[in-house]
Amino acid sequence: IPIYAYDYGEPHPRLFPDWMARDEVDLEKALSLAMCDKVFAISDAIKAESRIPMSGVIPLGNDHLEVWNDGMVTRRQSTRNKYGWDDAKVVLNVCRFTEGERYYKGIDKYLELMRQTMLDTAKVDGQLRFVLCGRGRPADVDQLSKSGLEVHANLSDEALTDMYAAADAYANFSRWEGYNLGIGQALSMGLPTIASDIPAHRAFGIKTFASIPSAAQELATLLETSSSRVVRQWTWKTSEEQMITQTRTAFSVTNDLEQSA
Repeated sequence: IPIYAYDYGEPHPRLFPDWMARDEVDLEKALSLAMCDKVFAISDAIKAESRIPMSGVIPLGNDHLEVWNDGMVTRRQSTRNKYGWDDAKVVLNVCRFTEGERYYKGIDKYLELMRQTMLDTAKVDGQLRFVLCGRGRPADVDQLSKSGLEVHANLSDEALTDMYAAADAYANFSRWEGYNLGIGQALSMGLPTIASDIPAHRAFGIKTFASIPSAAQELATLLETSSSRVVRQWTWKTSEEQMITQTRTAFSVTNDLEQSA
């Protein structure tokens, strides 16, 4: 039976405090993948860093996610009213933010972006809201709230959609991603988006930054000038066709071998 694997990648163990245990898991994963007939990656970023040769890239789509439409306007207004954001410019970031994952997810960079943007932007200073949503514990929420972020943990899918609808821009500064689902959702919802300069983020065709001051200047410009949303989606259809073709080819070869035997 042909065995195929579809690799979503794994952040480098050194991005975590428990890196030694993670390094062992990473090695075990490489050994397991090496025994597969073919291994496909979800992105060029994952293929480039793989410890074993890859058979190809079958990218992820985002057209299954919530999409901005005229019906979202009422949802946006209701959410902004609920959180007191009527006269604010809201920047959103969605990611896990437990203590062990904050460095990997670039929460320190997001905080730096918040501070720098508030310093550099006179027009929106005092009206900026930097919002963080994602998985976290009460202690994580408490600690990051004291840093100046508006933190909302463990929201339902519906509540998260409300946040995307209410936001004016999206920013994420992860140090590693194979594919950033939060960015995929932000683009599907038409949000202007900036991100850290890593391979997975460059693939979206958005502006990426290695420098936080440069990112803050771009964010300020987006907040001051952006008025309409531009939806950006990538269909799953092409990826599905690639996987179907690969699977049919594999089983066709297997059947031919069985018949020859």
